[in-house]
Amino acid sequence: MADNLRKLAKMLGIATSFSYSGGAKKLDVSDATIKFFAEKLGYKAGNDSEIEHSIERFLKKRWQRVMEAVYVVNDDDKSFDLVIKKSEAEGDIFVELSVE
Repeated sequence: MADNLRKLAKMLGIATSFSYSGGAKKLDVSDATIKFFAEKLGYKAGNDSEIEHSIERFLKKRWQRVMEAVYVVNDDDKSFDLVIKKSEAEGDIFVELSVE
């Protein structure tokens, strides 16, 4: 469990170790602390199964967010992107663009 828990921590940005005394002393963060913060971030980490599910959920969630493209163009050179579901890509697609 420790390897997957540390993997989940890294994905979520949770530190798994820290140092003090000017870097002279380094300590590992306890599994209990990592689980606490992972769960506060919305990812269950109570056992191996929950941790694996949380890793899968995190990876899947990354691809469920859409980032819109931004274009800087001259007034006479307009362009755009059209994003549609694969199931909607069958047959003819009609698009109307209105530029003011």
